Amino acid sequence: MMDGKNLLRRRGFKMKEVKGQKGVREVRVILGVFLAIVLGMGALAHGTESEKVFLRLDPGGHTAMIRSLFFFDHGKRLISASDDKTIRIWDVSDLRRPKLIRTIRGEMGRGWFGKVYAISLDPAERILAVGGCLYKRGNPLNYAIRLHDLKSGKVLQVLKGHEDVINALAFSPDGKYLASGSGDNTVIIWKKEGKGYRRYKRLKGHEDAIYALSFSRERLATGSLDHTVRLYDVKNAFRLIKVLKDHDDKVEAVSFSPDGRRLVTGSWDKRILLYDRDGNLIREFSKKETRPAALSFSPDGRFLLSGSLPDEPPFTCYLYEFPSGKVKAAFKGHKNTVSAVSATQRDGRLILATGGGKANEILLWDEAGRILSRIESVGTAIFSAAISPDGKKVGFGFTSKPESQNNLAPLEFSFDLMAMKLKKINSEKGLLRARDERSGLELSTNPLLSQIMGLYYPESLLEVKKGGNVLARIIRHDIDGYRHDCFGFLNDRFFISGGTQGKVFVYNLRGEKVAELVGHEGEVWAVAVTPDGKWAVTGASDQTLRLWYLGDIKDVNWGDEGVDWERLKKARPGTWKNWYPSRNEIASLRSSDPVQWRAVVNLLKAFYMPIRKIHPTLTLFPSKDGKEWVAWTPDGYFTGSSPSALRLIGYHINQGFYKQAKWVSFSQLYDIYFRPDLIKYKLENPTVDISKKSGLPSVNDYLLRRMKH
Repeated sequence: MMDGKNLLRRRGFKMKEVKGQKGVREVRVILGVFLAIVLGMGALAHGTESEKVFLRLDPGGHTAMIRSLFFFDHGKRLISASDDKTIRIWDVSDLRRPKLIRTIRGEMGRGWFGKVYAISLDPAERILAVGGCLYKRGNPLNYAIRLHDLKSGKVLQVLKGHEDVINALAFSPDGKYLASGSGDNTVIIWKKEGKGYRRYKRLKGHEDAIYALSFSRERLATGSLDHTVRLYDVKNAFRLIKVLKDHDDKVEAVSFSPDGRRLVTGSWDKRILLYDRDGNLIREFSKKETRPAALSFSPDGRFLLSGSLPDEPPFTCYLYEFPSGKVKAAFKGHKNTVSAVSATQRDGRLILATGGGKANEILLWDEAGRILSRIESVGTAIFSAAISPDGKKVGFGFTSKPESQNNLAPLEFSFDLMAMKLKKINSEKGLLRARDERSGLELSTNPLLSQIMGLYYPESLLEVKKGGNVLARIIRHDIDGYRHDCFGFLNDRFFISGGTQGKVFVYNLRGEKVAELVGHEGEVWAVAVTPDGKWAVTGASDQTLRLWYLGDIKDVNWGDEGVDWERLKKARPGTWKNWYPSRNEIASLRSSDPVQWRAVVNLLKAFYMPIRKIHPTLTLFPSKDGKEWVAWTPDGYFTGSSPSALRLIGYHINQGFYKQAKWVSFSQLYDIYFRPDLIKYKLENPTVDISKKSGLPSVNDYLLRRMKH
């Protein structure tokens, strides 16, 4: 086993020795081991997912991070995959007027279940490989790869063999092999056999998750969070040729030039490095202010396009001339991270596609940086949220203008929950923002200590203080939202915090998780709570505003004892046998810094202690121009600004992992489940089951019977 400090370095954390920080060394060591456990523990504390019908947005574009996109069919079509659990195929033959051809949907559930992290198309453009968090956590199918028929969407085959989620996929140029990179630190090579693929070889050696793959005719390159790239000989049974160790941070992008003679690698160290086919470093190709989140060559190999993952604006995608490295265009069309890029050529013209930004848009542009068209949702990310004291009105805004961590944007619209009316506003009068101070209590992040502890972000550590004394610290890690993006007190006993991946939790003053608010699928940027703590509203990058009833929350007490190691072991991942936290180190931390000890213990206990799940009472999707909106309850009842707005939403119906899901639009159920009266009743009686009042079968039962007959 590696020591904790090396583990933190392996994860890409920067270590600092700071005098006078009690318990910091112990926390760093413990967290180093713990984070290794977390990578495999992936999805604990998620109950059995029995739901088959889910109410989903379909607003004309993606509503969550775009993970992958590429041109095909000689550049006339484009395919994109997203955290919104959809794969969309676009006709871009008319660059000014792209059209959605179809959407591929697979098995999905709440939370991470169904998110698509990687796709790859075989050279014949018939088979689409799909990977991600495709099933229930802890189930082997969550680590599987689905092979779809591109034309019909039908699931042709399921490949099983990994022990963690799939982050990268790539077909070889001849279609003979498919490579899959996973969080289990391995690459599996699948070999074509008949009409399908079978497992051929597992490539080991990386010490962290694989996030990047690229084939040439003779080579395979694999990029990892362990800062290295490994180069394999395809023609010689994937023999390891060389390990490239020139980067100083995570490697999340690799790409061979179309002729296979050159390899480029992109890292969080903000550098693109250029190698020959055998892994000999030629030179530093580029170093910019942004991390190259993705790389794509033009078909003729004369240009290289990079994505953008900056520490702060501007969010710039660079188009380079190759191999000179001269910047052809610095594209600033997106206003946030761009993690998916593709380049093509049509009639001698270079066409670029980049996916990301605040609205998760796809932009088509030319080599001069001129935007040709936008593929985007009618909605956009929500950066601010507020609520009236009586909980009957909410406010929100789309424009990011950060004044503080809990005030990222002005309020631009309000929605009256009783009258069901949306209107533009110029004042925040009558609306309340998040409160990070109450009754002598204070909430604040501690960026310095977060960095010292080796956490992911400055906002990964939240502190509860009273009179200058720290009562509790709450650590966010990679499976519960990474950071505390927004937070506020419910009352004198509880507070709420939102983060990435749609994660929202209610905590008590001891830092224990009292409840998880399940619904968002994007980063939660804003929260607000009524003075009595009964209602909360959250806004997120998934373009929705969600209203939560919290009036019946009950406190928990996980006790003063330490971790129950046997319970933690039972909740272990398949990789548990490789990692085990040091009980002695945790015990020593208890005496040196009790607050830090409690933070680490709460972090571990959250994997086996029961945590209540709360679903939103109402979800609102407003268009960015404020002219249209739809709202719905978890029961499936809905309303909207007009019948035409109902095109923006529908029902996703699971058919099992081995089949493509079905889709039913709201308009098909308008006469039955368009019930603004029941929605108003639900808001007035949030704990009542409105299905019993309606006398109607649940949407789930109705649609399943309809499918059956």
